[in-house]
Amino acid sequence: PLADYLQLTKLNQRKFPESLWKFVFYLASWAYCYHIVMEAGYNIVDEPSNCFKDFKRGMDVPTDFKILYLIQGSFYVHSFYATLFMDERRKDTWVMLLHHAVADSLLFFSYSVRYYKIAALVIFTHDITDICLEFAKVAHYLKFRGGKSYQFFDIVSSVFFLVFSFIWMVFRLYLYPIKVLYTAGHLAAYIIPDGPFYYSLNSLLWILFGMNIYWFGFISTSLIKIAFGLEKEIRDSREDEEEEIVDRKITKETRQISANHVESNSGTANHSDTKSTTAKNDVRRRH
Repeated sequence: PLADYLQLTKLNQRKFPESLWKFVFYLASWAYCYHIVMEAGYNIVDEPSNCFKDFKRGMDVPTDFKILYLIQGSFYVHSFYATLFMDERRKDTWVMLLHHAVADSLLFFSYSVRYYKIAALVIFTHDITDICLEFAKVAHYLKFRGGKSYQFFDIVSSVFFLVFSFIWMVFRLYLYPIKVLYTAGHLAAYIIPDGPFYYSLNSLLWILFGMNIYWFGFISTSLIKIAFGLEKEIRDSREDEEEEIVDRKITKETRQISANHVESNSGTANHSDTKSTTAKNDVRRRH
């Protein structure tokens, strides 16, 4: 209903609800995760070794972490189903399914063996990028509405895509390796040398990092195309080629309609000015 009210294009009507829902979820989820890792006194960002220092088999999981697991677990179980049967198909759909499977596995096993702090750190370094991405996509879908093009949303979409690209590099390609991979792979081996699920945990974490690099390839492709003038605006390079063609056609037609509308108004205004000037000259001649 909201997409209809906003008069989005048919293609964007299918994509808009998905991105809007994900933006709201990631914003709320990451805000709660930020509260846990930064404000609740666990001190696991500045001192990641605290993720394992008080580890005991069968230890109780604090309530705030249980809530985080409930939120994330339910979302990724749903996401696996939604990617298969509800969301728009993209070039990375199967990689996305692998991501959801890895995320669900990490949540399940980390909770089972009480590695809940390192799991919170993984969420902290990942979900912030999705906030920026989904907001940029929402703004992108709002550019063309009711046959008109809105430059404001084009600017907002481009700015947030650049912010998203920067945050991806900082959080997923820099902080994630030094805060999560180093802690779970190196420090954990010394702090809890007999800790369970060590090799399986690190294998899943490295698979996740590999997917981060894979997706950064799509981000880089979009940035390079813009930098070298191959694209006039930022697009999701994961979209299927057919959808890209349709999207470009919609963009071209919308801009043409807007240009014709401006020319029509300009022509009408010029015609009115001409008539007014003629009338004034007639009056002058009579006097």
